[in-house]
Amino acid sequence: MLATQIGRSPEGKKIWEAGERYHRRLQDEENKRAAKIAREAQILREAAEREAEIRRQEAINELLAKETWPEFVVRMTENHKKRSLAEIIRATAEKYELTVGHLKSDVRTQKVAIARHDAMYQCAAETTFSLKQIGRALHKDHTTVISGIRRHCSRVGILPPRGMDPIKPSRKWHNAA
Repeated sequence: MLATQIGRSPEGKKIWEAGERYHRRLQDEENKRAAKIAREAQILREAAEREAEIRRQEAINELLAKETWPEFVVRMTENHKKRSLAEIIRATAEKYELTVGHLKSDVRTQKVAIARHDAMYQCAAETTFSLKQIGRALHKDHTTVISGIRRHCSRVGILPPRGMDPIKPSRKWHNAA
């Protein structure tokens, strides 16, 4: 029989309806699987966020247990010599056996990126220059500076300076680093 004849006959109508029911059932099962995967992903995200908050609180408590706030402020002001952005960038380049030009370039090799992130962190932690000014010194955008500081802190296991939010663990690149 031709397809047009099947659609007109009672048997063809039954076959058509059975096919429709089958496809609806497949679609329903697929929707249920997708909803289950979404729920599981949400549970994993929430667990990762709770774990990150616990680690953050533990780090803060550990720092507070070592010394009181006034002792910390005195130590930081007495032992902390002020360096310019250029001095910090030069010292970081020497530490990683690179040139200042490497840190300011568009090169994205791991060695250069790690050194650049370290320089960004040191500049933010040791100076009062804005992120935009730090970015200008390194020929980067301020958002790149934020990303570099967060990546450095995540890699080294320290909290970001200036009260910046720590990195969110659900990010793809964080899990790969």
